[in-house]
Amino acid sequence: MSDTYKLLECIYKGSQMGINAIDNVIHSIKEDQSILGELKTQLEEYKIINDKAKTMLHEYGAEEKGINPMAKISSDISTKVNTIIDSSTSHIAEMMMQGNAMGIIKIIKAMTEYSDADEKAKDLGNKLLDTEQSNFEKMKKFL
Repeated sequence: MSDTYKLLECIYKGSQMGINAIDNVIHSIKEDQSILGELKTQLEEYKIINDKAKTMLHEYGAEEKGINPMAKISSDISTKVNTIIDSSTSHIAEMMMQGNAMGIIKIIKAMTEYSDADEKAKDLGNKLLDTEQSNFEKMKKFL
């Protein structure tokens, strides 16, 4: 498999995790509507990146592979339990920042490991990295 394919797969999965995480917490927001608006904006950003990665994978003749089902279930359960225990704005922001930090690490590792990927894939990887970093910063005000 080429580095381009592998990097696009990581971008697809990373953006899918962002979509999944926001989908899981958005319904728990009761007190602060400003974080809800911010998360809806971030959700759209992840969807754009996810769609672009999917399109590029198809252009390379590959099918996208979603998140590992066990990882998704684990993430879903963890998020639901965490929001049941504490659905405060600051706790949701903290959870989202932890997810962003993991996303930052994963995309940097992928871009280092798959450095022979083509420029379009690298550009999309940088877009996901910028999005994760920006989202992390935007959540700080809700702590």
